[in-house]
Amino acid sequence: MINTTLCYIRRGEEYLMLHRIKKKHDLNQDKWIGIGGKFEDGESPEDCLLREAREETGLTLTDYRYRGIVTFVSDLTNQEYITIKYIIFQYSTFIDKKIVIN
Repeated sequence: MINTTLCYIRRGEEYLMLHRIKKKHDLNQDKWIGIGGKFEDGESPEDCLLREAREETGLTLTDYRYRGIVTFVSDLTNQEYITIKYIIFQYSTFIDKKIVIN
């Protein structure tokens, strides 16, 4: 079983989505998805959420809500993914990264 986080960063009625195009053999290849990723050893869901948000967007999350757990079973790898979902309401400005939106 692989534990992951997934979150949707909201600003008004808009959501930040990532277009997955770089990784080879990615189950999410060419999909638009929220941000998140796999837990590191000893990491809590909240720690994973905050780390992934900073790594993928440069944002520091300041107001977020737990929304539920989703279980995915992959037909390709026979892996089970447990995903902890969040919605983000507030964050600080961009930090350390330049984000290019096409």
